[in-house]
Amino acid sequence: MSRYDKYGARDDRTLEDMDAGFIGFNNRLRPDQLPQGVLEVSKNGRCDRNGEWSVRLGADVKSSPLSTGTDALTLPFYLGLDTTTSITVTGTNTITISNFSGGGSATYADFPNTGYINISECSLGGVNGVHIYTKGANDTLVATGTGFTDGTDGTCTVVFPVLIDDAITNIYGSGKFSDPNSADNESYILLASDTQLIAIKTSSFTSGQSINATTYPIPYAAGVDNRSDIKILQAFNKVILFRKGGQTALECDLSINKIDANTSADVASTAIVAGRTYKIQTTGDSDFSTIGAASNTVGVVFVAHKSTTGTGTVREYPQFTEVPSGVYTQIEDINSPSGQTSSGADSTVTVNAAYSLLSKLKVGQELTVTNVGGLSGSQFSDPLAVGDTVKVSSIDLENENFKFFASVNPNQTNKSIELRTAIPQGLGFIHMPSPEFGILHQRRLIVPYQYDPDNSNASRNVYDELIVSDILDNNTYDKIYASFRFNAGSTDFTVGVVSFTEDSILIFNKNSIHRVSGTTNPINASSQVLTDEIGALARMSIVQVGKNVFFLSDNGVYSLEFLDEYNLRGTQTPLSESIQGTIDRINRRLASKSVAAYFDNRYYLAVPLDSSPGADDASANNALLVYNFLTQAWESIDQINTSPIFSYNNLIIAGKGERRGLYVVNNDGGVHLIAGNEAEFSNNAKNGFDTVITTIGSTLANSVLINGEMKTRMYTFNDIDRKRYNSFEIQSDSPIFGPTNYQIDFPTENIDSDTTLGTLQSYNNGVTLPAGEDVAIRGRIGNKRAYGGQFRIINKEGKPSIRAIKLSAAQTFRSTNKAE
Repeated sequence: MSRYDKYGARDDRTLEDMDAGFIGFNNRLRPDQLPQGVLEVSKNGRCDRNGEWSVRLGADVKSSPLSTGTDALTLPFYLGLDTTTSITVTGTNTITISNFSGGGSATYADFPNTGYINISECSLGGVNGVHIYTKGANDTLVATGTGFTDGTDGTCTVVFPVLIDDAITNIYGSGKFSDPNSADNESYILLASDTQLIAIKTSSFTSGQSINATTYPIPYAAGVDNRSDIKILQAFNKVILFRKGGQTALECDLSINKIDANTSADVASTAIVAGRTYKIQTTGDSDFSTIGAASNTVGVVFVAHKSTTGTGTVREYPQFTEVPSGVYTQIEDINSPSGQTSSGADSTVTVNAAYSLLSKLKVGQELTVTNVGGLSGSQFSDPLAVGDTVKVSSIDLENENFKFFASVNPNQTNKSIELRTAIPQGLGFIHMPSPEFGILHQRRLIVPYQYDPDNSNASRNVYDELIVSDILDNNTYDKIYASFRFNAGSTDFTVGVVSFTEDSILIFNKNSIHRVSGTTNPINASSQVLTDEIGALARMSIVQVGKNVFFLSDNGVYSLEFLDEYNLRGTQTPLSESIQGTIDRINRRLASKSVAAYFDNRYYLAVPLDSSPGADDASANNALLVYNFLTQAWESIDQINTSPIFSYNNLIIAGKGERRGLYVVNNDGGVHLIAGNEAEFSNNAKNGFDTVITTIGSTLANSVLINGEMKTRMYTFNDIDRKRYNSFEIQSDSPIFGPTNYQIDFPTENIDSDTTLGTLQSYNNGVTLPAGEDVAIRGRIGNKRAYGGQFRIINKEGKPSIRAIKLSAAQTFRSTNKAE
């Protein structure tokens, strides 16, 4: 192309600039200061490895496990509009209600398009109760569910429902679980509600959109009703639910073979295992009281002590119970004068003991010898003596004995020994101090020490102290030699803890960061201050990525870098420096709700922007900030444009194989895939739609177009004079899943204006860009005069990708007068 468009004394030189790819966005600098490939705005987009900017994959609902009939109902609703109708059950899962014929004031027109109804006095089995319905054809209401009895020409009464006070009203926490003792290492996503925990089997997620995943309800013990935030941790073959406000934690020993208490096979009474929870299925002629049940009534739930004979059957029944609390029994004596059997085959000593004591022991626990009778001297190559310590190697609850290792001769039987549990080195052991969270580190649980379990969980008014459990024991803590306090007496408190290198942890306070080393033995551990200039703002924003730990602070997203065995240093400039404009919008009142995850070379940070959703703190996180480690830039602010606005309550990495992905749980109980194997997303998600749950208990997903938007840097051609912008070219393509279309705007500065240039469709002979096609569209800008200009691309259909943008202009302002 010629350098000039005309020749003469005042030639206008043709200027050209372009972006051949995009790496991310920056809203701290002015748009005319941005380098090539950097956007001013990127909403709901991704900068892929090939440099294209594209609309992201849609959030894709995979499960909505809160069943209708037990869910709380949403307002508004009406009372007194009841009517007698005819009802038909098709198959076993669909109710059709028609012929609103009398008995009440409601007609078909009175019912909204979708909502809740209460069916009563139905002549067909399994139908009565609360259901979600939609209006069908020919003046009918259609509801779906399970357990309905086939039939036609039934009658029922339909009314608008009232609130159910004891139903599920919220999701208070979420996490994940996998059984380490299972060969397939099945993965579950866990949702904790008011009255129960729901386990969702990730392998049951089908490719493409499906909300019929396999789910398992696991109840809380009778009398436990949770109404506060829950943090979920898997440790010591248990799932532990930490609760706020000094409430005792809940625990359950989960395993794949018993997680589904409703479909697992019955167990004969002769085969039950001591220490597990069961529900009586049939009584037969067994005396269930001998194995722990209060009676032999069908439906009774009990913890088995030992098996017995009989024909009755039981079923394993997982249930969350409160961890032991109250004053800790400091010392337990195990006195068994006879019945020990020495075995030369495995060099162990078997000790008889009562079930009540055995249930308190742990494998690996140390016991002190207080007396020996025949287990010393010539029978041992290393004789046992008073004061020696031994470690528990196995526990047999059913036969009421345990074993410890010793070098013994074969067939030494009926000897006596007396043992004692470990004596605390300080002022004594305590139970778990009702913490709000905990982490697993070096076979120990580390939790905040804010409440006193010896004093009815009264607050200690100490918010910067941690305490470490005994090895493989989540409920034994030495309150003197296993506790650490940081910045005692200063204006600071503990926000979060991270298990770092093999023998150290990082403690993130609000205004400082500390490192504790030598944690293998807490007595010998030492603490050092890494910085007292910054701290963490949100516990769940702390994520370790290789040698770095990222976290949200008051000043933005920072990182700590592990340099070598002895050095851990923090970056002076926040990682979020380039998006300070967004960081400044974070709602400080709700910022502690922020959560983060690292997946597929990206750091995802969910935050509450601006006013957030409103007064509901549980739904605070309305935006997702995405940092791409491959491009070393922030690439998008994601939001889901539903009403009410979608909330990112928690980010969970779960599943295995093709199911492994990043899932988001929202406050309405939906589990949504947002990153992972593209084949697992529905065509809707691949073609520019978010499909999400926005009403608790609903199985009707909302599908909304992703409002993707990109705004380029300001093209000034490195010249502060006014230019005449005349033409552009945009190269883009459509995915193979569907056609695309987008709007093209051209905002300018000095002279300020915002011009819509048209759509891709208008430049493509009036048709959208077909699936799997690419195009280079060219257009005229109309010689708009301005200092600088930008392109804004707004998604209108599908999931378009922008490869490159080119702009042409001519320098035109030569006057020495000011530019108005």
